[in-house]
Amino acid sequence: MGQLLFCSHALAKKPYDIESASLNIYSLEEMSYYLIHNTEFVEMDFVGRTFCDWVRTEIKEEGLACKLEEALEQGVPSYEFARILLEETGYATEAEQQAAMEIFRQLEEKDELSRHKLRADRLLRRGKYHCAMEEYRWILQNQTEETQEAFLGDVSHNLGTAYANLFLFSQAADCYKTAYEKNTNPSSQKSELFCLFLADKKEKQSERAKEYGIGTEQLKEYERELEAIKEQLPLDENVKKIRSLYEAYEKGTKEEIKAETKSEIYGIVYKWRQEYEKYGREETMRFWKRRKKAKEQPEAKQNIEDVLEHLNTRGAYTDSAEYKRQAEHEMLGRCEEIIEAIRELEEAKSEYRIVTDYLNDIQKIRNIPKETQEDLHEVAGNVAKLNKARDQYLNTAQKISDAQFVQMQQEEDEIPDAIRRLEANEAYEAAIRRDMNYLEGEKQAWVYCMEEVKEEMHHLRIFSYVLFGVFIVLMAVILVLQGVKNVDTKLMFTLLVSAAAIGGFFLYFRQQRDIDQLKRCEANINGAIILLNKIKFKYVNTKNAVDYACEKYHVHNSKELTYIWEQYQDAVREKEKYLQTNEELDYYNSRLVRRLKDYQLYDAKVWTGNPEAIYNDKEMVEVQHNLIARRQKLRERIEYNTKNILNMRKEVEEIAASQKQMVPELKEIIDSIDSLSSQS
Repeated sequence: MGQLLFCSHALAKKPYDIESASLNIYSLEEMSYYLIHNTEFVEMDFVGRTFCDWVRTEIKEEGLACKLEEALEQGVPSYEFARILLEETGYATEAEQQAAMEIFRQLEEKDELSRHKLRADRLLRRGKYHCAMEEYRWILQNQTEETQEAFLGDVSHNLGTAYANLFLFSQAADCYKTAYEKNTNPSSQKSELFCLFLADKKEKQSERAKEYGIGTEQLKEYERELEAIKEQLPLDENVKKIRSLYEAYEKGTKEEIKAETKSEIYGIVYKWRQEYEKYGREETMRFWKRRKKAKEQPEAKQNIEDVLEHLNTRGAYTDSAEYKRQAEHEMLGRCEEIIEAIRELEEAKSEYRIVTDYLNDIQKIRNIPKETQEDLHEVAGNVAKLNKARDQYLNTAQKISDAQFVQMQQEEDEIPDAIRRLEANEAYEAAIRRDMNYLEGEKQAWVYCMEEVKEEMHHLRIFSYVLFGVFIVLMAVILVLQGVKNVDTKLMFTLLVSAAAIGGFFLYFRQQRDIDQLKRCEANINGAIILLNKIKFKYVNTKNAVDYACEKYHVHNSKELTYIWEQYQDAVREKEKYLQTNEELDYYNSRLVRRLKDYQLYDAKVWTGNPEAIYNDKEMVEVQHNLIARRQKLRERIEYNTKNILNMRKEVEEIAASQKQMVPELKEIIDSIDSLSSQS
């Protein structure tokens, strides 16, 4: 697009193709630039799901893609779609966005022909006359039966205005005539007569005035009005400068004009040429084609005014003196083109001679005696072999990055020890981790055992309560039997007391055993915790050492560091081999050049780039074929430039012949061109 844009969003690997503009877009900023700076030409054909998918997948802007898709689902106008895009990108200012949105809105609200006219009118006001003309012509070519005559009249009127701004007054008059026939606008009628006057077609102007019922006095009034307008127009500074130079010449100060002409006139003419190219160089070429065609027709009017009708600049007068000066301007421009063509011709001839010398070198190589060819082929074969080895090294993808290579190179002496330390620390870390896992398992086992002991003690406590309750109940039963029934209960009492004693002893024994087991569990758990704490301390230190080494060398483990070190060693060996290959290549290149110089070749060094051709006849034939094809293209280029120089020289002569007198310096330029042409 011609400008450097700062892109804050991601750049797409796959561009979005805007078919209507034949443009590939790689960023949201580029899209915004396209919308802001080409508002009149935007067709809105990018509005759709495809663009949303491109934003999501290529630009990685999920939020923007969702907003655009939501706008599509809601059926908002196309310019609202563009507004969301511009706001999200943040490339354009608020004023630029509003101006673009207003244009988009106006274009969308009109029918197709009206949109093209609105677009063309804006281009016309901005001075883009050729672009506006293309739009107006499209409207006239695509009109329908429903198109209103007044609308077509306005289009033709504006097309005439574009022609008039390019000083194509004859074409402008025709457009104004068509416009008046369609819209009967007095402005179109008046503009037509003005253009006929500027085109110096007085007879046609009088005819048209009679058809419109305009008398001689009214016509003279138009001419006076036009002259008044011309007088009010500010002259271009360059035109003023040229006029001052010619006035100095006419007054006899020839030394001043000689000094100024060679430096300043060339610069002014070059600026004018740039301006003509800006507003459409194709119209100039069409003029020269028309001029050549008119030359073949005897009735055609051939004078300098026809040329200057196209070459008038803004603010220039249209009297005969001004025409002569403009003719000299055209001569200078043509002379400049001839000089450039001569330079191209000389370059082509110089390159042609070089290619011919290369072809002669091929023949000299083929004529080398067979007894000396073997040694030459051997040297060329070594050069080819070494070139291949070097290219293979350069094309081999490195398995480690440049940063890794540099780090390995800087710490080359420390890396082996670092690998060993890292391997040892990783092994120790693994061993500590196994110990920690074992101790953690043992601790959990004792915790489980402690829970079982506590559970058993709880059950024993409940059993003791139950046993005591049963003892009290049985004791009460014995006492009742003894007191009420007078039953002998000694035996029963003895058995009951014995059973109670045995049960109590059993409960006491189990209780003491559980208490001892509980103490043992607590002691073992505490011991495991103490060992775990000690081992964890060692583990943390070892883990930190491993992490530091991995972070330092940007690896995940010792195996990866070992791999990088091995690849670095391989790269060093390959580099050493590459340097050795370069040394050998330099030696054999020098030897090959010395041997070829013995046979008086035009350029012996060029064969170091393609040594295979020296010993491979098939390769030599291919080289020869390419040189012949290249020389043929140069020959065509030489013939084209020679013909072009002759044609432009003839055109200069025709312009010069129409003038009774020419500035001597212009004659000097023509003679210099003839000298350059003869030398070439």
